[in-house]
Amino acid sequence: MYSVCFPNSDGCCTDSSGSANPHSNTTPTPIPLSELNLEDILIKPGDLPAGFSGGQIKDVLPGVFDKLNVPKADQFIFQQLVRNGDLTGGVVLLLFTSLERC
Repeated sequence: MYSVCFPNSDGCCTDSSGSANPHSNTTPTPIPLSELNLEDILIKPGDLPAGFSGGQIKDVLPGVFDKLNVPKADQFIFQQLVRNGDLTGGVVLLLFTSLERC
């Protein structure tokens, strides 16, 4: 299960209904990881500086993760970055079922 929180344009955390209260003591509603569409929360138009764009989305982590001491994520997604037509890095989103796992 994953607690969903969506940052809005002000950087405040909102729940899936759009209600915002970054200082409340309420608990986010847990949802199964399988119900998350990770592509929807990756790079969006306007997120990157001029000349950059989101590239291919992969289900394989970049090789550097083999050398790092990062626990195996329960779910992940990797999107390459493109600058002026050339690959130039990427964004990795790692999800864990609990804080103890990460």
